Amino acid sequence: MISRISMGSPLVALLALAACGDGEAPGPAAPERAPAAQPAAACDLTMGWDPWEPYQYRDVGGEVHGLDVEIVSAIADMSGCRLSFVSSDWATLLDRLQHGDVDILTGATRNEQREQFAYFTDPYRDESFRLYVRAGEADEHASAGLEDLLDKGFRLGVTQEYLYGGEVAALEQNPEYAEQFVPATIGEVNYARLLNEEIDGFLEDPYVAATVLRKKGLTGDIEGHPFVIKADPVSLMISRESVSEEAAERINASLTEFKSSDAYRAILDKYLDAG
Repeated sequence: MISRISMGSPLVALLALAACGDGEAPGPAAPERAPAAQPAAACDLTMGWDPWEPYQYRDVGGEVHGLDVEIVSAIADMSGCRLSFVSSDWATLLDRLQHGDVDILTGATRNEQREQFAYFTDPYRDESFRLYVRAGEADEHASAGLEDLLDKGFRLGVTQEYLYGGEVAALEQNPEYAEQFVPATIGEVNYARLLNEEIDGFLEDPYVAATVLRKKGLTGDIEGHPFVIKADPVSLMISRESVSEEAAERINASLTEFKSSDAYRAILDKYLDAG
């Protein structure tokens, strides 16, 4: 268990934390960033991640890369912190964050349930989700919206514990449609289920879907549907069990500082343009 501590360090300093025992090797060095005050002491942070390229992924050499990885790496580096990584599926990482075995998760949507065990930074990027169906079936599934599709018996693939915005959450909690939502532990399972006709479509981030379809050679098998969901902006989620409130505020201050730099925009442009 990572111990809870509080600091009175300068603005961009973070907390000193014991490293998580099963952390992975640090990823690539953070890009050039805006000038920051020197931290008073070194610290260790463990970031949990699940494969979701281009936001977070492992390269052939075993290093962790991605848009979210570079942003968190830059914030940690600004504050003199060593960053390690531990991978699992999203549902497991949420549980580990709740128990303090992981300090920070990325791409998180704030809600009342999560706020019971996590602090949230200010948003750092926007997120949307698009519906994907088998190639040639977009016209067949033409509709006025997701509820209309579900009324026609549409089976929708989703990723377990992902939040897709209020509209999707309300439909998923509706007993009339509950059995039509088919959860997967990781998003890539949905691609196989779609091609095996176990589902009729799935929701995915457009940049993630473009990367997966290109890498798996599925661009001729799966296509995007016109239906797009604008979800809430996403934040970093920080464990209340292993991180003090004061330290979480300092992490947010570091994020705010980094977001004002050219390096932050360069990271967004590099990964999102590539998607």
